[in-house]
Amino acid sequence: MSTYTDFLPYGRTDLEANRRGHLSERQLTQLQELHTPLPRAGVVLTGLLAGVLGVMFVVMLLVVDASQRETLLLTGLPMLAVVLVLVFLAANWYMGRTLSVLGAGLVRQITGSAHLESTTVQGAPEYYLQVAKKRFMVSRPLHDRLHEGQPITVYFIQLPAATYIMSVDEGD
Repeated sequence: MSTYTDFLPYGRTDLEANRRGHLSERQLTQLQELHTPLPRAGVVLTGLLAGVLGVMFVVMLLVVDASQRETLLLTGLPMLAVVLVLVFLAANWYMGRTLSVLGAGLVRQITGSAHLESTTVQGAPEYYLQVAKKRFMVSRPLHDRLHEGQPITVYFIQLPAATYIMSVDEGD
C-alpha cells in the first residue's frame, strides 16, 4: 500500500497517528506554530478598525453643523463602540475555534475514488483532488502521482478557514 509520504510534509510516523484518528506531535506543533499569531492578529485588526472608524467619526463631527453634533455624539459613539466590540468578539471566537480544533488534534478521514482537476487562476496553476464530495487543493507532485479513479484514503484536519491534508493512503 502506497502512502505518498514523499509528496507530503509528513512521514510514516505521522501517518500511523493519522490512521488512529489523531495528529502526530510533529503535525500538531507545526499547525500550532502556523496559527499561534491569530489572536494577536485579531487585536491588531480591531485596533486598525477602531482607528479608521475613529478618524471617520471625527471627520463627520467636523463636517456637520453644531446643531447636529450633539445628536451625532449621542448616537454615533455608542454605535461605534458596539461595532468595535462585535468585531473584537467575532475575531476572538473565530481564533478560539481554530485553536480548539487544533487542541483536540482529531484527524478526519475520507475514502473513495480520486478525481483530479487542474485549473489556472490569475496565471498560476492550481491542482485539486476530490474524494467523495470533499475537495482538496494539492501540490503538483502529489496531483501528478495520483491516478483518476484510484481508491484512496485522505486523512485531513478541517479548521474554520482551511483544510490541511495530513496523509494519503492508497486504497486496497
